[in-house]
Amino acid sequence: MQGLRLEAFSSIVGDIYDCALNPDGWPATLTRVCTAMDAAYTSINLYDPQFVRPRLASHSPWDPVQLQVLNDDYGLTGVPGMPELANSALDDPHSTLNDMAEDVFQATTFYQNWVAPQGLRDGCVMKFVQTGQRLGVLACVTSA
Repeated sequence: MQGLRLEAFSSIVGDIYDCALNPDGWPATLTRVCTAMDAAYTSINLYDPQFVRPRLASHSPWDPVQLQVLNDDYGLTGVPGMPELANSALDDPHSTLNDMAEDVFQATTFYQNWVAPQGLRDGCVMKFVQTGQRLGVLACVTSA
């Protein structure tokens, strides 16, 4: 990722605030974040109190079938590192490969069945809200 110019950063932040008023803007805004982060895809999710299935999800373009598999088969608790994220501080970014050795991650069922077949490598996730009713997570996932 090259440095993000202040004007571009400010514009993306403005788009994020606009999404609070118009949620239909999330896909385009997340596509901008994805491009700025040089990510494969970016998503924003609000999970239910049991942190199993997102109540609201939006993402940059990605295979919708695979995203459905991610939600249905893995949810928040089936992705390595995500249960720990639920107990971490707000606005504290986590990278899968910073939190565990790459060979350990590659040995997981999640990596072998979902990550590797799509040519992905790592995810940077950040919890941006947590209440008794919801957990909000922003994720940027990189290509292998």
